[in-house]
Amino acid sequence: MTMSIPALNPASDIAAPQGATHFEVVFAASDLDMETLTYTNAVVTAPPGILPINSAALVNQSVVASFPAAPVAANLVVGVVGINFYQQINGKFYALNNNSTNPLAIEYVA
Repeated sequence: MTMSIPALNPASDIAAPQGATHFEVVFAASDLDMETLTYTNAVVTAPPGILPINSAALVNQSVVASFPAAPVAANLVVGVVGINFYQQINGKFYALNNNSTNPLAIEYVA
């Protein structure tokens, strides 16, 4: 499963909460077996990482989530995307743990 970011300009496209100095786009996918109530999470390779709020625009970025084996056709595959905000103090990143400012949304269901 691939998430494509055609263009994202942090300065104009992200409404960062007060105190945030950095952000991180997160992506995850799971293969859900509703009959056995089990799941398999995909492994995300090469995420963009934590970036400054005033960083250059992301253009044509792709983030890939790979399953260890192809999902069974009867299973439900769900992909989510979100954003986390951080404050950098003395070279360390501290998450802004305010759920109202760290959205997560279901973006794909098959």
